[in-house]
Amino acid sequence: MLQWNRFADLHVAPSLRAFLSILLAEGRLRGASILVVDDHPDTQEFLEYLLRAEGYDVTLASDGDEATTLYQRQPTDLVLLDIFLPSKDGIQTIVELRRQFRDVAIIAMSADSSFGRQNALARAREAGVAYTIRKPLEPWVLLRAIEGLVMARRAPRDF
Repeated sequence: MLQWNRFADLHVAPSLRAFLSILLAEGRLRGASILVVDDHPDTQEFLEYLLRAEGYDVTLASDGDEATTLYQRQPTDLVLLDIFLPSKDGIQTIVELRRQFRDVAIIAMSADSSFGRQNALARAREAGVAYTIRKPLEPWVLLRAIEGLVMARRAPRDF
């Protein structure tokens, strides 16, 4: 589960640290739902294991079409989306989800520069994702991004 020491080196206002400690103590970050979209079974398995170990509810999709259908059926707290997917790619999926669900929180991930695929993460940012993360994934970077988005979505609007 989440440990306070994960946030020890964050340079944030004391009021935000206090708010975070309340969320952690109340378990309000646990149980957040994440739709993981990746066409590689090994990556799906790794992400599912990592996120479930942190207390998140995880749904898996292998391509953009499946992700869109699953999100339409049951919106999640956030979407963790690979850019390079079969059928509908990640950029098309981002645009479609943002068009249908204005406040959808998306983290885009990609190896980006492999095989000459430059600027994929920049294109994802232009399409409106909250965070971009380069593969290979660093678990602590990914978990920090997820925790930040979940906190922002669950925080009182006037905080």
